[in-house]
Amino acid sequence: MNKQYISKYRKLTFLLGFFIFCLLASCKKDDTSNLVIYVYPEDIHIIAPLDTIIRFNISCSSDELINNFKITRDIVGFPKINLVDSSISTKLFNLEFDFFVDNDLPASDLILDFYCQDVSGNSSTKFRRIKVTDFEFPLVETSGHKMYSRISQKECAYNLYTGQALALSDTSDYQDIIDNSFNYNSLSNTWLSRTNLEFVVFNEFDYANATNRTAKNGFDAGIKVTELIDLEIGDIIITVINRDEIKDYYVVIEITNIVNDVGIDDDYYEFNLKKS
Repeated sequence: MNKQYISKYRKLTFLLGFFIFCLLASCKKDDTSNLVIYVYPEDIHIIAPLDTIIRFNISCSSDELINNFKITRDIVGFPKINLVDSSISTKLFNLEFDFFVDNDLPASDLILDFYCQDVSGNSSTKFRRIKVTDFEFPLVETSGHKMYSRISQKECAYNLYTGQALALSDTSDYQDIIDNSFNYNSLSNTWLSRTNLEFVVFNEFDYANATNRTAKNGFDAGIKVTELIDLEIGDIIITVINRDEIKDYYVVIEITNIVNDVGIDDDYYEFNLKKS
């Protein structure tokens, strides 16, 4: 065996030995990082009605001392809130935590994060997403919407989910309401839906204090129609959108003005919207 071959052999052996050492060191580090957290119920997505309690059983374990445990509530558009933040010193930690589902929550969709950390800085996290049913909140109002005659070449339809006015030719969008005028002298005071929405006319509805719950109750109790006829100033109309990912999205329409002059170019309906 010549010296050059021996030198290459020794270098190869050294590199292989170094690789094995690094691999063993890495495995040893992983073996000692055995901090684990369990959260029951195990379902990641939880649906809960109002005025209920969700009881969580949490268990954290580690070969090293656990020094911190947290539960945080995370809601889109709101700052995170620590519900529990405990400094501890134990290798096994158990907690029974009751989460109250009530109408004081600022939204119906939230995440609870369960977090623990040991003295070596290792951490483990689990989360649970909670969807609250029957959650009541005020509908958000936008005003001054205008919809023209369908033969005016102007915006004669509306996507009620986005609040966007649409032209007759905008067939790729959702024409939730559309004017049904064919007379060149006046508005028809009739609306249809190209998305197969149903409507309830409910002029006694408390529009000023509308919530998702009162809109649902009003819609459920009313007579559903697919064509709105003889529309007048002051009419209040309730509908609900269910398409794709949009579920139980209630919309309340209040007609505030109808301009119906000679000709159709400047005829329009003006209305306010309250939406989920």
